Amino acid sequence: WEDGEQLEVEISDLGENASEDQFKSLGFDLNLEAEDNETNYRMFKDSEDYHTNIEYNESDQAGSAQFIVAERYMMEVQIEGFPYEAFQEMEDHNALLANIIQYAAE
Repeated sequence: WEDGEQLEVEISDLGENASEDQFKSLGFDLNLEAEDNETNYRMFKDSEDYHTNIEYNESDQAGSAQFIVAERYMMEVQIEGFPYEAFQEMEDHNALLANIIQYAAE
């Protein structure tokens, strides 16, 4: 955007036999330690449909959210110059994660 904000979405299909090492090579931290303070937020979430890593720095207004779906697909959303809520707003408006989950279930 003109004011310097950036949003990037990358979706990778690692195939039916994807390994942990492949996800690690794309930057997914399977052992991400949670952190929540005034400037940094880090979280790992493991649900039935997907695994999530979120890292965000409040002072930089930058971070990334990574999702592994069906042990095959990896989606990464990187933002710069946006508040943390931009991750949820993007999903509410574009439903990218919901679409990947639905596609993987078919």
